[in-house]
Amino acid sequence: GEAEAAGTAASGAAEPGAVGAADESDSEDDGVRNMVGDVPLEWYDEYDHIGYGLDGQRLARPPQLDELDALIERYDKGNSRTVYDALHGELVELTDDDVGMIRRIQGNQYPDANFDPYPDTVEWVSSVPEKEPLWARPEPKSRFVPSVWERKRIVRLVRAMRSESYAKSQAAQAAAKERQRPDYNYAIWDETLEDLTREQRRLMYKRLNAPKQPPPTNAESYNPPAEYLLSAEEEAEWLATDREDRPSNFVPRKYDSLRRVPAYTNLPMERFQRCLDLYLCPRTQRAKLDIAPESLLPQLPDLSQLEPYPKRLSASYAADAGCVRTLSVHAGGQWLATGGDDGIVRVWEVATGRCTLSWDLGGVGGGGATPDAAPSAPRAAEPIHRLAFAPAADRSMLAVSIGPIVLLVALPHLHPPAPQPAQLTRAATAAIASAAVPSADAAALLAPPAAAGASVIAWARCDVPPPVVLAGRQAADEPRLPPALSIAHAKAAKQLAWHPRCDYFASVVPEGGARAVLLHQISRRVSQQPFAKSKGRIESVLFHSTRPHLFVATQREVRVYDLLKQTLVKKLSAEVQWISSMALHPAGDNLVVGSYDKSVVWFDLDLGTRPYKALRSHTLAVRAVAFHSSLPLFASASDDLGVQVFHGQVHDDLGSNATIVPLKRLEVHAAGQAGLGVMDCAFHPQQPWLFSCGADGAVHLYT
Repeated sequence: GEAEAAGTAASGAAEPGAVGAADESDSEDDGVRNMVGDVPLEWYDEYDHIGYGLDGQRLARPPQLDELDALIERYDKGNSRTVYDALHGELVELTDDDVGMIRRIQGNQYPDANFDPYPDTVEWVSSVPEKEPLWARPEPKSRFVPSVWERKRIVRLVRAMRSESYAKSQAAQAAAKERQRPDYNYAIWDETLEDLTREQRRLMYKRLNAPKQPPPTNAESYNPPAEYLLSAEEEAEWLATDREDRPSNFVPRKYDSLRRVPAYTNLPMERFQRCLDLYLCPRTQRAKLDIAPESLLPQLPDLSQLEPYPKRLSASYAADAGCVRTLSVHAGGQWLATGGDDGIVRVWEVATGRCTLSWDLGGVGGGGATPDAAPSAPRAAEPIHRLAFAPAADRSMLAVSIGPIVLLVALPHLHPPAPQPAQLTRAATAAIASAAVPSADAAALLAPPAAAGASVIAWARCDVPPPVVLAGRQAADEPRLPPALSIAHAKAAKQLAWHPRCDYFASVVPEGGARAVLLHQISRRVSQQPFAKSKGRIESVLFHSTRPHLFVATQREVRVYDLLKQTLVKKLSAEVQWISSMALHPAGDNLVVGSYDKSVVWFDLDLGTRPYKALRSHTLAVRAVAFHSSLPLFASASDDLGVQVFHGQVHDDLGSNATIVPLKRLEVHAAGQAGLGVMDCAFHPQQPWLFSCGADGAVHLYT
């Protein structure tokens, strides 16, 4: 308010032509004045000068005082009525007259105190009636005679209004106003063609172009290929066929040159039929939609708004195992277990990349095992098909599938020793102490069964080989022999799945027939067969996170069973040729299925039994899919050496569908034998990190 008005007054007071400033502008003490003119000063913000003088030289920008220096200078001078003139770059002291003018402007008054808004009226023409005229000249005669030009114009207007064209134009305008009514019904006999304008005729009788005839084929050439010519039998059959049933209305002929081609005898009839089609057949014109291809693509959010997610390679774990087929991350997030074709289980420390424990189990799962036979002496090395940690942070139990044997091992040194339970026997307590493993895992493996039950396959104590002593470790830190249980299957178990309570787990034997899926209970040492007959080749199973449901994936569909009611809940059609893996969202309402035919399928279990979205981000078979336990992330690993990371947000609103956005493609692995690529992938339970293993023998960590 007052400061802006003061600046305006100061600028006005500093103008060369302002009243009371002529003497100041002529003074020799004043510096060069800014003659930039009436232009915005913002134009000079990017320059070192502020304007130009009378001689056209640039005026340097004067130094400006900050608010503190200006306040000190104002108090030193004893005058608080100082304002900054931005045009000339100087401080101006306001006089009493300037302050009074500013206050009058703020009060919506006239700036000049001596201005009289109501002056006396100046009577330029006297308001007193005069008796005599001001001039004595008589009025001219032309003011009393009608104008000739106005008369001629009126005559032309009258003749135009009496003409027939004017009447037609008035009628056309009235008809046009009538047609503009909402309740008007158009009738083609209301007006003739002569009454319409050219534009109305064009709109009413819009000409439709004739449809284009198909281009001539090879059979209509004067020198067609030999396969288009008819043989004598085909020509006789063509002549014997009715005219309406013939495939063509001519017989292909071959001529040596174009000038030997005779006149076409069917030309008049074809032209006549063409004219009949154009005259009698109804036609319509369809406008083609001009749609930009970019507008058909979905609007994806900015990737910076979807962070955090794995972006780069941060660490590599040198396994030297040939093909690393499987990996599993401990629920605490500190340990990583891997297994491959060499039959060795390695446990890595995620933070340091150091291999802390290593077991050679290649001789445990030898071939030829039967369901009722316990494991015998070590045999030839068997590859490790699958391993999985128990899904609890306070447990260190590891399930390993090697050949036809499934081992349950309580890994030492992953947790500090805990107090031992009182219900264990003295021998079991001694075994636990010697193994130095958590009491919950040791109790589950060494304690006697809680209740006797009929098991379809045999359970037995197994003496696994001791861990390999790694270089650089102290002798006191050497791991001891861990307790283990073995479960003998008919054939190799290719997949393992833990129940969230850690007392149950499932194994999948694709070639096992009716025993392809087995459910194992650790506390009772019992294995159950949920299906009496085979439902097809079973590839994978999953337990629901909160409900008593079991997901069973065959080659082309996923079946959901209720374990309590022992009924089929629903059947999901994956619309793929061969399912390879599947992963369940932590909330339990969405399922991701990977397949060997390069696609990843997303199911919304609340929508129906058909896929909600099919993603084709890989060029070869998809080997594994995985969800993050807390972040909206999921990933897929494929034989094309790539790991694709996706953003998969599931909304709490039931009316909103899941948001799926591809984030990053991580391609670090090298090609292995038999064209295999990335074999498995898994997320860190707390951090936005991703682990992957491949046929090149490498294990990578992406952050």
